[in-house]
Amino acid sequence: MIDLKDRPEAGWNLLLAIALIVAVGSIAALLYWKPPDEALLKRKSDLAHITARVHDRNARLKTSAEAVRRGQWKEGSAMIGAAVLNSLSKAADSCHVQLGGFRSDKAASSALLQQVPFVAVVDGAFPDVMAFVQKVEAPSSKLALNLLQVTSSDAKAGSVTATLGIVAFLPSEVKRSD
Repeated sequence: MIDLKDRPEAGWNLLLAIALIVAVGSIAALLYWKPPDEALLKRKSDLAHITARVHDRNARLKTSAEAVRRGQWKEGSAMIGAAVLNSLSKAADSCHVQLGGFRSDKAASSALLQQVPFVAVVDGAFPDVMAFVQKVEAPSSKLALNLLQVTSSDAKAGSVTATLGIVAFLPSEVKRSD
């Protein structure tokens, strides 16, 4: 132990030694330590941000793809007309409207989906026809309404005739060339 009463300069020497060590350490740190590159930090931050966005988009894509699958008909293109007609007939009966006409048009294909358009004509009271339209538009019906034209009917007072453009979606049929 150092007795500072006998040698008061020893305290000053100790303090000077500590100051010299701190000064040498500071100079060494300034010479050998490089601050992080701002561009590198920005790239790392951008990469983390982009990665988070990609994961978010992939999750949304998965939920969207599941929603598309739920809205597709499982019947093949040969049986879709009968299935849609059966679905519309049940909806017409439950809504007390008369299905006056039904026809299909040429299907349109895209990369993943096949769109099969139909035209249906229904007659009935306006509230019943609108209830029928709501049933057709419901997600459980797997049909999309792309046209609704309502006109008054001459046959009966308070009755309307509605022409509905309907689209059913099927998974696109993959053709192989083996």
